[in-house]
This record gives sequence, structure tokens and C-alpha cells, in this order.
Amino acid sequence: MIRVRRGFGFISSLVMLAKAASIDFTHVPVWMTHEDLTGVVRGVPAAEHAVAVYICVGGSWWTKPSFDEPVTAIDVDLSWRCDVTTGGADTLATQYAAFLVPVAWTPYLADGVAACPTP
Repeated sequence: MIRVRRGFGFISSLVMLAKAASIDFTHVPVWMTHEDLTGVVRGVPAAEHAVAVYICVGGSWWTKPSFDEPVTAIDVDLSWRCDVTTGGADTLATQYAAFLVPVAWTPYLADGVAACPTP
């Protein structure tokens, strides 16, 4: 899992690795923009895994990009891109979380919950 928290003009990240698999952000959207969150994974077959993304807006966590598409596919080059501004006040997100999950896994659908969901 990667989690990024914004504050006072800097970005800090926490990376947790399991069994040589890793996930990293390559681009975190600038606050108040409609940029995508992008990243790369390592140590796993792309076809067997996906990325579950959550954003925090005003202290509430939301599934991204949507409930209809709760995980983001990993490309053959092991990169991924998630549209994190699909509605509401998404451009005001202050935290992002991404989890590397098996492709058949059904993620928790966060609809404004107080704590970041975890697999």
C-alpha cells in the first residue's frame, strides 16, 4: 500500500512492501486539478493484479475511479493510471491510498467513510 498525505506544501509517502511486490506513485495530482494519479508496480504479473485506489476529501474516504470500476488495471509495462476526479469535490483530495490486489478481489466500496479502507 502507498499512502500520500499533503500538507504545508510538501508530500510525504509511506510505502509498505510484501513478498517483493511493490507499488509506487509516479505522479500525484496537483491540488485543485483534474490530473490522474499514476504509478508503477513491480514483482507481480500485471494480468493477475490490479490497483485499488482511495482518496480522502474533507476527512472522508472514497473509492476511485467509481463503484462501477473499483479497481484500476495494470498495463503490460506495469504502469497504471487512475482518474481520481470523477465527481463532487474530488479535486480537494488531500490523501491518496493505493493497494496492489489480485485481479479477482472485490474491494471495499468506500462512500465517505472516516478511515481509509484496507484489504
